[in-house]
Amino acid sequence: MNFNQGKIYWIWVLLFANLVCSNAQKIKIACVGNSVTYGMGIQDRAEQSYPAQLQQLLGEDFEVANFGHSGATMLNWQTKGPKSNRNIL
Repeated sequence: MNFNQGKIYWIWVLLFANLVCSNAQKIKIACVGNSVTYGMGIQDRAEQSYPAQLQQLLGEDFEVANFGHSGATMLNWQTKGPKSNRNIL
């Protein structure tokens, strides 16, 4: 494959990827953590926590969820961890 054929190949790959991605659903991001993730002590937690700022930076193609919990640590995971399914972690 010469240089021009390689360029044409990558142009087609990028066009195809763009077509596939344009029809895709939003990419979901879960921010899991302690009070820092939750935004404890911040005046406007819904707009100023780092997950909210990440959502603003990434834009509409992403869906960022804040699963921060004040006091959550790995030391007390068995008592305060997610109740739904502990086998996923």
